[in-house]
Amino acid sequence: MVTKEEIEREIEFDKDLEGRKKDKIYGRIDEVTGKLIEVRHYKGTDLNEIYRIYQKYFHVEDTKRIDIILAVALSRKLEGIPIWLFLVGASGDMKSVQLNSIDDEDTYLLHNLTSKTLVNGFKDKIKHPDLAPDLHEKIVIIPDMAQILKLPPTEKAELWGQLRDLYDGFAGKDSGFGSRAKYRGLKVTLLAGSTPSIDAQILVHQDLGTRELIYRTKGNIKKKEVMKRCFENEEFEKKITDHLKEKTKKFLEETNVFRHYIHPKYLNEIMNIATYITYMRATAEIDSYSHELRNDVYPEEPTRIAKQLKRLFICLMSLSEDYSEKRALEILWHIAKSSAFPLRIKIFNYLLGHDKEVSTSELSELLQIGKSTVKRETGVLWNMGLVNCRRQIINSNYPDRTYDHWLINKKHPFIINLSELKPSKDII
Repeated sequence: MVTKEEIEREIEFDKDLEGRKKDKIYGRIDEVTGKLIEVRHYKGTDLNEIYRIYQKYFHVEDTKRIDIILAVALSRKLEGIPIWLFLVGASGDMKSVQLNSIDDEDTYLLHNLTSKTLVNGFKDKIKHPDLAPDLHEKIVIIPDMAQILKLPPTEKAELWGQLRDLYDGFAGKDSGFGSRAKYRGLKVTLLAGSTPSIDAQILVHQDLGTRELIYRTKGNIKKKEVMKRCFENEEFEKKITDHLKEKTKKFLEETNVFRHYIHPKYLNEIMNIATYITYMRATAEIDSYSHELRNDVYPEEPTRIAKQLKRLFICLMSLSEDYSEKRALEILWHIAKSSAFPLRIKIFNYLLGHDKEVSTSELSELLQIGKSTVKRETGVLWNMGLVNCRRQIINSNYPDRTYDHWLINKKHPFIINLSELKPSKDII
């Protein structure tokens, strides 16, 4: 068990490095054996230093989730559309720790958000100033979306509409108090955390359109290691979180974002990721009784998504000098899967990986998904042209009753593009 004194000594050692000359190699000597136990090449606060804090004090195994939060925070430095990202994961998986680590003069922390938070509706703005204009060129942090999801349906719908407008740079409200507040040209970056309960509500991408992206955390495999860290650190959590905030702030201050040349093959893959999102999160009007489509499916145009993904790619590549394009694209693919309907992706990925047609019932058994869900999602994929359907009539007296058999449509342009990106196919 690590003692309080050892952790305090470790934090003090980290702080002491700040005062030393950069670009030197520093070694640590074990007090008992006298052997060199750690060597580090110190250049301010680098990405590995941030990783080390998360792994040592919180046992965070997925370092890519660290990268994406830092990349969104860095995106404030770029001109252009803002990035909005929701970090979705199980309760207690360090989402709040990560989000609260972003803490500087351009950060606005929100714990409570209602339809009257951004623009309050009062006429006297001196006594009752609106929040919206104060958010310009800031990053808004919402550690927990739970309180928003519990709002009454009408107020929640109004709030989602206000958030959609805020992303587009506008905030305003006409009220019965005589207020005609209008704010334009706002640029707001947003990071929010939520449990998967957000999926049980009206999905965010249905209400916000194409504005937000989602990163689903994977959780830790070694649960006992996580609990050991909790036992070791519970007495001095504040010192550790303050230390993390300080290091994160320094990293963001010291890291510059450059629009370097992006090779066409990476731009092509980013376009494929954007297209993938449009298909996998396209909404459809489904009959609640028959589970059949009531209208054609219209996927969104991937213009805004492509710009968001390109900006994230640029910011990810700026995290360190040796950051790899492969890792950045893996993160973007994970965002693509996170931002879409999980069960649709599960069905699509199965069909994409098999050349033999499979029936609705077989898909239901193989993937352990309800038959009605399989029928609904394959119907959506079929309408968009991504899969082919062969219908086998069960009984000639009832021609509307059929066995449906599904096969990926290899002639679809998007499927052709995916087949040409072998690394991406492995990621999918």
